[in-house]
Amino acid sequence: MLTEWFETSSKSEEARLLTYCNFPKEWSWDASQRSWRKRTSCDKIGRMYYVHPTAGELYYLRMLLMIVKGAKNYADIRTFENKVYDTFQEACEARGLLEGDHEWILLFDEAIVSASAYQLRQLFVTVVMFCSVGNVRSLFDKYWLYFTDDIHRRLKNALTNPNYVVPQEQLMNLLIQNLTKVFANSGGNINNYNLPNLTAQCAAIGDNRLINDELDPEPLMLSLHASSLISQLNAEQRTIFDTITTRVLNGGPAFFFVCGHGGTGKTFLWNAIIASLRSEKNSTCCGIIWSSISTTTKRAYCTFEI
Repeated sequence: MLTEWFETSSKSEEARLLTYCNFPKEWSWDASQRSWRKRTSCDKIGRMYYVHPTAGELYYLRMLLMIVKGAKNYADIRTFENKVYDTFQEACEARGLLEGDHEWILLFDEAIVSASAYQLRQLFVTVVMFCSVGNVRSLFDKYWLYFTDDIHRRLKNALTNPNYVVPQEQLMNLLIQNLTKVFANSGGNINNYNLPNLTAQCAAIGDNRLINDELDPEPLMLSLHASSLISQLNAEQRTIFDTITTRVLNGGPAFFFVCGHGGTGKTFLWNAIIASLRSEKNSTCCGIIWSSISTTTKRAYCTFEI
């Protein structure tokens, strides 16, 4: 219907006087011919589909279709004062359709005083995805260094050099890698926003996502979680826990076979082991395999491989 509106506007001078949202008042859609035809009566109205702000360019396209008249193609929609903008969002900004970002600047000015870098990254992704931010890149450029405090600290600790100054290009790439995962975990895609891209040199750094995920959570939060889980283990689970974690911390490979009826706490035991190891920033991976090999005893088996 939209592309046929382009065609109709290019052929009819009357059509060029109407916006897309007002077009159905004087033109009706012929589904069989897949084209617009002049309406004989003007007592009809049209309805445009709702688009959520998180839809990105579709949201800005819909906004422009409310005011642009007689567009013959997508470029006409992105044109304002004889300038064709690259994106629909930029065209909306040029027309003054977007609210200013003053409220978001005030929000981050307050947040950077007390929030951690981890919390600031989460806040940034939430604001960008679920609020109407006019210029995402400008907001990012203003505050991105505040998002990297913990990344900078972890890198210095990894290099055992407290005086190391991380180059801004490398720091930016590490931040973008982190934000990519935060967007993905929130159901979004960082590529839908005008944020910096990874450089070719740094894109390959830390591309083992499994290991990065093991090392990523904050140790303090994991330590508290692990302590809570460990305190709930019974005597038999605690024996298994101590045996496996001791072997891991000593750096030796092992293979453990744990069996029990459903609901006896095998998964709980595994979660306690993994949380404990990860809280100590140990990237050792424990594999878990489930299989039911008895239909009479209904016993499930859990295999740990280190």
